[in-house]
Amino acid sequence: KYTALCGIVGILGNLFSFVAKLIIGLVFSSIAIVSDAFNNLGDVINSSVSVFSAKISNKRADREHPFGHGRFEYVASLVVGFLIIFMAVELLREAIAKIINPVPIATGFILYLVLGFYILLKLWMFLYNRYYARKINSSVLRAAAIDSFNDILITFAIIVCMIIAPHTTFPVDGIAGLVVALVVAYSGYKVAKEAIVTLLGTPPSAELSNNITKLVKSGEGIIDAHDLIVHNYGPGCYFASIHAEVKETVNLVAIHEVIDALENEAYERYKVELTIHLDPISTSPIVLQRKEEVLAVVKKINPVFDIHDFRFIDGNKQINLLFDLVVPYGFSEEKIEALREEVTKRLKELDPRYFPKIKIESRYS
Repeated sequence: KYTALCGIVGILGNLFSFVAKLIIGLVFSSIAIVSDAFNNLGDVINSSVSVFSAKISNKRADREHPFGHGRFEYVASLVVGFLIIFMAVELLREAIAKIINPVPIATGFILYLVLGFYILLKLWMFLYNRYYARKINSSVLRAAAIDSFNDILITFAIIVCMIIAPHTTFPVDGIAGLVVALVVAYSGYKVAKEAIVTLLGTPPSAELSNNITKLVKSGEGIIDAHDLIVHNYGPGCYFASIHAEVKETVNLVAIHEVIDALENEAYERYKVELTIHLDPISTSPIVLQRKEEVLAVVKKINPVFDIHDFRFIDGNKQINLLFDLVVPYGFSEEKIEALREEVTKRLKELDPRYFPKIKIESRYS
């Protein structure tokens, strides 16, 4: 509902700005002001998309979309970004024409009065959209706030050009229009890029990741937690899973109650639908000793490496060590194999009976 409300405010504010700027731009023969007027018309279209996307995003989950429709907002942001870029291309074309064939422009009190009022209006819209973008973590409203701030900078530049223009033959108005077009194009690029990155999938914020992990590790009977995966299905809509290590002798009924309570608390605190997977582990002295040996070996190779899901199968002539090795992103298949060989070599130097079975992975959060 916040996105729809901000979208309606954007439509009304930008429609008024478009009409006012178009009139004074035509009256005073300024391509920069006319260009900025059509920039506001683009904002009207963008705000209309915001309202439409909010309506779709708030639809309840159904059989075809069991995780809801929240990601439609990211698609809408992508459309907004492309619309801004398209508008910028048109403005760029007009500005270049005005530079090649400059036309004298006039100025007056009414021009500065309208532009000054516009700056105040856009400042209010910027603060308004930014507040609700942060409140509901909305990419559409964040895009609207960025666009409003850019409009303020553009209008300041136009005012400066209008002051200078009557005192020079240099095509100041055309140059100002060119700058407007480039700023608009860049803002469109940023909006489109953010939407594409979000749709492709990004890790959760460090704060959310730390909060969920800390919450799970605080559960009674839980020794450690790892393999947190968070999926974003729209602003404020998260589904997540995590592995929780517990003693292999734990009472299943008791630990299940703990898990249920943690999953409910995760939703109440962070609005995250959390699923917790139990990893039973041994805490016997010999297991902990060998786990520390393995951890020390991988830390010597690289301090950022870590291990989890450690267990071993003992024997007289062979001891199988099974564990997951967590490494940063960017490791090629060749580097992964080389790392596996290096860890195996160093562990065998500790005990020739060691036969590591290593799964190498990267964090999802």
